Amino acid sequence: MGRRVWAGRGHMATSRELSNRGLGLRAVDAWSEKRVMEVRTSSTPNQAWEDEGVAEQLRERVFNAYVCRSLDRGRPHPSEVFEPSTLADASLPKCEYPLWDALPAEVVDGGKLSQLQLEGVLYACNKHMERLPDGTRAGFLIGDGAGVGKGRQVAGIILDNYARGRTRHLWLSTSTDLYVDAKRDMGDLGLHIKVINGCKELDREWRATGLSADFQEGVMFCTYSTLVSDNGKKRRLDQVVDWLGGKGFEGCIFFDECHKAKNYAAGSDGGGTKVSKVVVALQDQMPNARIVYCSATSVSEITHMGYLSRLALWGPGTAFRDFPAFRDAMKSRGLGFLEMLSVELKSQGKYVVRGLSYAGAEFMEVECPLTKEQEDMWDAAVHLWNELRRDIETALDVTAAKTMDVWKMYWGAQQRFFRLLCVSLKIPTVVAETKMALEAGHSVVIGLQTTGESSADALKLRSGDECGFISTAKEILLRFIKTHFPTYINADTGVIHTEDFDGRQSQECLELRRKLMHKTSALDLPVNFLDELVDLLGGKDRVAEMTGRKGRVVRNNTRISYEMRADGNTALEDVNIAEKSMFMKGKKLVAIISDAASTGISLHADRNAQNQRRRVHLTVELPWSADKAVQQLGRSHRSNQVSAPVYKLVSSMVGGEKRFVASVASRLQSLGALTKGDRRAASGLNMAESSFDTKLGRQALRLLFDYIEQRSDVLPPGVSLEGLCRDASYVPCSVLELHSCLNDAMSSLGLSSDLTDLKRFLNRILGLPIRKQNLLFNYFYQLLQEQIRIAKRNGKYSEGVSDLPGSQIRRCGKQTQLWKLAYRNDIVIDRGVSFEGALEKLQQTENPEASGFYQSRRPLYGKTSYLLAIRKPGLNDLYTICRPNTGINYFEMDHTELVGKYVEISVDRVCDGWKEAYEAAADQCLHGPRCANGSQCTTGRRLTQVSLITGTVCAIWGALEAVLSRHEFELSKADRSLRVVRAQLDDGETLIGIRYPSHLLKEVQEILQAEQAGKANIAEIAALGAGTLFNSASAVDGRMEMPEPVVPKLLSKAFRPPRTLFTYFKPTAAENQKCNVDTDAEEKKRTEQAPKREDVKRVCTGSEAPVIHIIDD
Repeated sequence: MGRRVWAGRGHMATSRELSNRGLGLRAVDAWSEKRVMEVRTSSTPNQAWEDEGVAEQLRERVFNAYVCRSLDRGRPHPSEVFEPSTLADASLPKCEYPLWDALPAEVVDGGKLSQLQLEGVLYACNKHMERLPDGTRAGFLIGDGAGVGKGRQVAGIILDNYARGRTRHLWLSTSTDLYVDAKRDMGDLGLHIKVINGCKELDREWRATGLSADFQEGVMFCTYSTLVSDNGKKRRLDQVVDWLGGKGFEGCIFFDECHKAKNYAAGSDGGGTKVSKVVVALQDQMPNARIVYCSATSVSEITHMGYLSRLALWGPGTAFRDFPAFRDAMKSRGLGFLEMLSVELKSQGKYVVRGLSYAGAEFMEVECPLTKEQEDMWDAAVHLWNELRRDIETALDVTAAKTMDVWKMYWGAQQRFFRLLCVSLKIPTVVAETKMALEAGHSVVIGLQTTGESSADALKLRSGDECGFISTAKEILLRFIKTHFPTYINADTGVIHTEDFDGRQSQECLELRRKLMHKTSALDLPVNFLDELVDLLGGKDRVAEMTGRKGRVVRNNTRISYEMRADGNTALEDVNIAEKSMFMKGKKLVAIISDAASTGISLHADRNAQNQRRRVHLTVELPWSADKAVQQLGRSHRSNQVSAPVYKLVSSMVGGEKRFVASVASRLQSLGALTKGDRRAASGLNMAESSFDTKLGRQALRLLFDYIEQRSDVLPPGVSLEGLCRDASYVPCSVLELHSCLNDAMSSLGLSSDLTDLKRFLNRILGLPIRKQNLLFNYFYQLLQEQIRIAKRNGKYSEGVSDLPGSQIRRCGKQTQLWKLAYRNDIVIDRGVSFEGALEKLQQTENPEASGFYQSRRPLYGKTSYLLAIRKPGLNDLYTICRPNTGINYFEMDHTELVGKYVEISVDRVCDGWKEAYEAAADQCLHGPRCANGSQCTTGRRLTQVSLITGTVCAIWGALEAVLSRHEFELSKADRSLRVVRAQLDDGETLIGIRYPSHLLKEVQEILQAEQAGKANIAEIAALGAGTLFNSASAVDGRMEMPEPVVPKLLSKAFRPPRTLFTYFKPTAAENQKCNVDTDAEEKKRTEQAPKREDVKRVCTGSEAPVIHIIDD
């Protein structure tokens, strides 16, 4: 097995370049076939040099250490905490909420809530005092990463509200297992407020006279799945609303792990998932409720924010009429808008986001080499699925059955089949890595997404049945053939068979189905990977399984049978909690978690746990969804841990998985469970190059289909043979043969040029032989990289919040109001790079020999121009360009253009020319002293002026875009899109805002004024490029309420233990003290008056006394 440890730099070792023009392709040793291939590529014209303005640079520091500036009380957080550097530069507003009235000193100064957690409690309670323009109460978003302590912040918010008279609250989460964690978080603060375990406990406690007093207040803990169900009499949602008190309810509703409510489709159809709809409905029914959203990944995707209705991102007083308008605008405006929005949310006191530092954690990729037997097994399965597809086509022609349902089920079953097969291929490597970690004295956490339980359910196994280990993949295929293969002629019920259907069956189709069942049964496929893992790692007595399945196949001596996970002593809903306890106590050293247990469970090396071994976290199934990945990785890395974990991302050569995992691993050095604010501060799982499902990804997919379906005899720009044939062990004779081969492959997968769903594409290519799927994925990946390069060259690509570099940056005049809460800031930047600075940049490169100084082959405006070309890490033909007058260029230059226009020269020869150009650019433009525009021309000058728009920018974003779009072709490429930048001024001030051409700001004001006066036609502005623009001149302007005073009795009650039956027979503290005093006095008096034992014995045993036997007890 292979292992690579990532150090945060480029990891791809580049092989020698192959010529993809003419007949000059040579054989490569790593390729098994030695063919000669004639390849032609489309050409890309060189572009002339232009002054690109001040080129932003990606920030070297993605994170800043978290510093609490809003509080002067509380203890620091026990673990090192960071926040995205962009948000760290934005300050929370001043807050005067009287939080300390409700929080006792032992909670604040005693460290039960850290300073970080107190800040979240303070600003949540303060934001709840605000009413939005539509009359609803403002909400708050806790976006902290896993392990920071969102549960304790929730407990603190509950305490403040309980002490002020609001004694009923609702805590929604994803799993009943987290009820124990909720009680723990409340108990950690010393609270004894009752936590009701869901609606079922209310059902048990309901009496004819209603609920008992104990259940008429407290915190109801409920899961999202419960909220969408009913109890046979009424909906659980209605039951919860009734318990809370109806529309007038003013307590708190906590949407813990609120990303579960994503996929809300607002609109006329009211679409979306059940959970998303019920979350939105609950907020609509409770306009006065204090809403708190809690999730590390709540704003990871624009289209998933529909449930965040209390953040005033849309609606009255905002720039967007409703959520569909907001969603459409966000999708067209890109992530730059989202980044600025995050800064604004924090600046308005609606949002906090902090994450644990991953300092000390190690990240590595573990490669699983496929054996010849494994490849043959995969290819045999592909062959059978292709045969099944052809037989289904035949059966559909014979039976004239409906086709839509059968193909939908076919592709779904195929996707599940190959996903499970892909995981099974990794099991030998995972077992070896686990045993190695155990031998080194570590504990192991193995992360999965699925369990394959549905196959066991389909077999209807009962506890105790001897069944042997089951092949989950085989059962999926067998069940599909048995259930969905069409055999009934003109069946009205489609392909779903029912026992009472009396239609006539086709004998030909029955025979096809029988042969397919026989071939599937004979297919050699691996057994269920989860059962195999548990068995190979020592069985259920040594492996803690935290999944959602009810039963499993286990080995008992020589007997392999099916059994339920819950025994007679433990209920099914408590199994995961019991397993977690065994792991944390060290009785089991291996834990396996699935998606069902990836939320909220803590498996880190806790200082308070018995098992303090270092955790080795193996991610066997890396999910495509960022929120799931963040949740799973956060299970083994949390606050108060002895040591940070070792993360190992297990990848195979299947379906482009290795490339995807590699792009993730290269970013894990700056990992934090934050997918907003600064995109590079994300988990590494949802950033531009790691996330394929983007606008550029869809463009690359369309281009892929165009070249392949047209069977073009040329390769598209940016595609090379070396990249295509890497990991494919295949070199076609010509480009035409390549495209013909791939066209047949895509046809077999039902893929066509009208497909723009990238997830479907990535899932379906699993149904190809290993060689072809790697070939196809590599083709797509190269096209995607080319699209990114083109977007960068055209100024349409943003890599996140960037810094404005310069040796000096200062204000040019005072800040002025652009529009309401949006402000204009003009700054002057010296962007030039001295010769000494250029030498330092060259010496700091990873490979100085591959970079160097160049001079132009031809004079430019009568002068020779100079530049420093720094080769980008991991790329042979792409360079970052630095000039003496304009500094780092925004756009890279490829090798062909570089050597075509420039010639390399030595350091000694460039010195004088560089210095002369640097000095001359201080007070004159590139055209020289005789420029027709005189001092007004700034082209090529070192000193340049930049305008930044700060403050509430999102509300006027549409107008900014409209004007920019109108003048797009008059602007330099660097100014054609809105980008969020950061400028660190010489006086220490930091500005974060939108960079914008200063000469267009007057036109922006005119549009905003016209709109406010009702003169602007919104449709006309939208046609100019503004997207959806609604009331952009307005800003959220709600009213503030006054906080209620603390009720001392309720505050005391919150910390008072509940009275039980034993309480009535136990004396109070005062009674105990009085009783002890009385007892001591009585004992002393009795001791003084009582005769000595020796005296009694002497008198009683004298000669004149009768004989008495004294028994000494």
